[in-house]
Amino acid sequence: MGSNTHSAVLGRGGRDTSRARLSSIILASFFTSVFWWLFFLFPSDIISLTRKTTKTLSCGNSTADAKARGCQFDVLSFLWVPEPCFDAETAAAYQRAVNWHGYNDAEGKEMLDLAAMAERVEPGKYYTTAKEHAVHCAYVWQKQHKGYLKGGLYLDDNSASFHHTRHCSEVLMYTAELEPEKLASFTTETTVGFSSCLVEL
Repeated sequence: MGSNTHSAVLGRGGRDTSRARLSSIILASFFTSVFWWLFFLFPSDIISLTRKTTKTLSCGNSTADAKARGCQFDVLSFLWVPEPCFDAETAAAYQRAVNWHGYNDAEGKEMLDLAAMAERVEPGKYYTTAKEHAVHCAYVWQKQHKGYLKGGLYLDDNSASFHHTRHCSEVLMYTAELEPEKLASFTTETTVGFSSCLVEL
């Protein structure tokens, strides 16, 4: 399985947001998490009946391995992902929605291009904004739903992880309380990882 990190400094904004806004985000996060827990615990009858023949693809544990295996760097998931499991459409939508660039420093002085970001494996890292972190979570959930429609296949390690879903729920609750100017702060540290995924033969 791939390994990576995407962490935030969980501070609090000085201005309270409306209860309605915060409650809606908490409820959305809760029901999304429950939905995926139930899905993986009780697969659909169609999946159970067809018993699809599957294979696990892997990107190894280095950028050299990943490139040799034809993997793609997915800036949305900050993972090297097997090509059949790379959701280019959702990644492009995410890139249009937010400043997705990583930065070499927590002050946001040196912007990195996609190629440089793809090389920031442990112990390397790059920084993104609090807003990017929240938008990342929103688009990962879109990828999860696409995976559900494909029987739980073609999902990278982050998208298939309940731990990551719970983390994203916490991120959205945190960012809901931030003042607008703090959304632009570079509080998120990211280390690139290497994913596997399950595909149908």
